[in-house]
Amino acid sequence: MKSVKNEGGQSLFAKIHEGAKEGKEGRGKNEKFGFAVRRSVVVVMCTLALTVGMAVVIPVSADYTGDHPLTTYAHGKIRGGWIYAIGDSEYMGEISPGDTYLDSFELDIPESSRVKIARLYAYWTGSHAEEEGVYPEMSVTFDGNEVTLDRKYTDRKGSGDYDYPGGTYCYDVTDYIWNSGVYSVTVENSATESRTFSMVGLLLLLIYEDEKGEEIEYWINEGCDILDMKNIEHAEDAVTTAKFSGKIDMDKIKSATLLTIVPDGDKGENTLVFNEGIWDRVYAGDPYDELAIDERDVTAYVVAKDNMVKIEDDGDYLVPSGAFLILRYKEEEGKPGTVTTPTPTLPSTVIPTPVAATPTPSVSVTTTPTPSSAPSPLTPTPSASGFEAVFAVAGFLILPLYLIRRKK
Repeated sequence: MKSVKNEGGQSLFAKIHEGAKEGKEGRGKNEKFGFAVRRSVVVVMCTLALTVGMAVVIPVSADYTGDHPLTTYAHGKIRGGWIYAIGDSEYMGEISPGDTYLDSFELDIPESSRVKIARLYAYWTGSHAEEEGVYPEMSVTFDGNEVTLDRKYTDRKGSGDYDYPGGTYCYDVTDYIWNSGVYSVTVENSATESRTFSMVGLLLLLIYEDEKGEEIEYWINEGCDILDMKNIEHAEDAVTTAKFSGKIDMDKIKSATLLTIVPDGDKGENTLVFNEGIWDRVYAGDPYDELAIDERDVTAYVVAKDNMVKIEDDGDYLVPSGAFLILRYKEEEGKPGTVTTPTPTLPSTVIPTPVAATPTPSVSVTTTPTPSSAPSPLTPTPSASGFEAVFAVAGFLILPLYLIRRKK
């Protein structure tokens, strides 16, 4: 049979076969392209479904959970002692620009000692400008010396009305304390605009070295964590923790003291947990309603490694802001004590925004004004679970595509 050729000399059969081959390859490419497009659409739509589902899962309501553990500022072992004082502290609300908050501390320090750490804590709350929550601008003078902010921790609820932050501002005043005496402090609202804040109070903590003193080991944990069990979905989340990391020679312990600072703990509806030790109704407005301080002997509950504190809100409104653990060791006969210099450890999280603290201020750590000075925030309504929505949407998207593929 005579072969039929086209104008280029190629047989018509070969040309048809080549065209069929090209068409098949083209269809294969088109199918691959179409599948890729459909797969991309599925991915995009599932992503959108997941986003919608997460929007359902994560409520935009208030957050009063224990999400800012108190972190270790310093840990060390020395021969010496420790002192803490609140001086003439009292609550002062609505400090306007130019107004001041005054306090003084009378300290009794052994003459043979040297101050190793002197830490001034300013506990504040309800900072706002008009109806907007803002962070305060404060100028602090210690015994006539202007001191700079060393570290800050803040928290706020993050939504709704009265979303006013609260916090703990920390100042290193070691260089300004030499011996016993009265030391004065001035806190001024240095804002140039109309913003105010309330002072909960001040606390001064000293760790001093003294060859004539006892051998002690200390942990200084700081922070700010607003808890309100009544306004979160799961009450068990209203817990603040503080970890005292490290190993302890249990045979040498003479005593152990735990000091915790909790602004706004005034109802007694709370629980303190130290390892296996549990105490109810600990924070009940002592020394005054806006500031609760608890000092207790926890010798019987110390463990050999990584001691832990938990502060739980059982219906109160709490702002755990400090936890200090001090161990005293037995003297070894015929062997003088040695002095070691501690190395301050940086906190794993510092607030949020603005630092960040934070939450985060997430240095930025959430708050509301003190319950006594402002209406209670709206109680959030628990949102429905979004994961069911995610699976439902994803199922409707994937099933038709699967049927189309099966049909083909």
